[in-house]
Parts: sequence; structure tokens; C-alpha cells
Amino acid sequence: MKRPTAMIAAILLSGAMSPATDRPAIDKENLAKLQAVKTIFVDGNNESADKVRQHLEAWTCLTLSNNKSTADAVMDVKEQQKPNTDINKVATSITITLPNGDLIWSRTKAGEGFVHSGAGEAVEKVLHDLSKDACPGQHFRRHMG
Repeated sequence: MKRPTAMIAAILLSGAMSPATDRPAIDKENLAKLQAVKTIFVDGNNESADKVRQHLEAWTCLTLSNNKSTADAVMDVKEQQKPNTDINKVATSITITLPNGDLIWSRTKAGEGFVHSGAGEAVEKVLHDLSKDACPGQHFRRHMG
């Protein structure tokens, strides 16, 4: 009976040590490009994009630009409502591209709310991740309010 237990433990351990679990969410080259971005233009016409514009500077080290052609990068914000009968759910997807078209960062997070759409919660989660990648060692306010 000890052999199956040892075999299962070996399989679990090899899976836990696989390179896939050690990979960062963003590769080093794109991380360096992201950390070089200082100004960003937010592209999108939805509640999530509005929330990003409202909170970007307070929650990250990035500065909002109102001119797409002079910004270091463009953040495209998309929003998808998720149907549910009891609670509002939304998925917010953000991509950041450089002027040359290189995609350097992307993330999708879901949010939910009884009264609100859930976009605020989703944006808070995405901006938290962005802040960790773009602004290492800095701390920003992360809560709506």
C-alpha cells in the first residue's frame, strides 16, 4: 500500500515543480517595457473605462493622458456583461499596447454587485494587478470609496 501513496506523492510533487508554475504572468521583456510607460491613454466607451480613468492615477504610478498620439501607451478597456438572475456580473478586459503595436500587458477580471454592475470591483482587481507589475515597490490605495 505504500507504493501507490509514494507514486501519487511523486506525481503531485513533479506537477508542483513544473516550469509552468514558475513562469511570471508577464515575461521580462514586456515587464521592462511596461515599467518604462509613464503616460497612458485609456480607450473605451463603457463603465469600466470610466472607472479606470477615475482611479488610474490614485491606484497606479501611471499618468492619464488625454492625447492618444502623445501617450507612451494605449490601454484598451472592454467590458462584457455576464448574465445572471440574482446578481450583476461583468468581466473587464484590459490590454496595453505601445505606439508600435506591441502588446505588452493584458488582464481580465470579473466583478459583481447587487446594485451596481460589478465594473468597479473588476477594475479595482485589474488596476491592482497592473500596479504590481508597472509600479514595483510602490503602494497605492486600492479600494473604491
